[in-house]
Amino acid sequence: MRDLAQWAGVRDVGRASVDNTLKTGVSPMLVVGGQSEMFLSRSSGNEILLHRRHRGFVRMAIKHGVPLLPVFSFGEHKTMDNVYLPKMQAYFKSKLGFPIPYFPYGRWYLPVLRRTPISICVGAPVFPQEKTDRPTRGQIEELHERYFAALEDIFERNKEYCGFPNHKIKWVWD
Repeated sequence: MRDLAQWAGVRDVGRASVDNTLKTGVSPMLVVGGQSEMFLSRSSGNEILLHRRHRGFVRMAIKHGVPLLPVFSFGEHKTMDNVYLPKMQAYFKSKLGFPIPYFPYGRWYLPVLRRTPISICVGAPVFPQEKTDRPTRGQIEELHERYFAALEDIFERNKEYCGFPNHKIKWVWD
């Protein structure tokens, strides 16, 4: 399965993999919130939970002098839910690196996506101030803040048009 995914262009999000991809001149697409967002997100309610703690992708952008492109996918959180046992999932995530139990469900409580419209909004590229092999903490924080400000701007400017006028972003830092 892994070989098939890699043949299709899927890569792991490890530092070496992203570094090698950028060296070849290809821009990888990363889902910054990853598993954490997947386990905390709920299809009901008006909060969109977004994780902000990751900074490795920012460090790589500065190191390679490439822009970060903020993209927000409206409606994606409505396609599936996951079994919600936060304490147990947090425990297993801390011990094993991934949360258990993991049971995504959608239509008919099966692992089948719910039919829901998804609107994808793309913002302007957020460029690093300079390219450097050893970015400082200040450089990383500055680009990190600009990237997430751009992401929030995309959300606020487009949420009504995309059918989510009452939704709000809730930033998660753990």
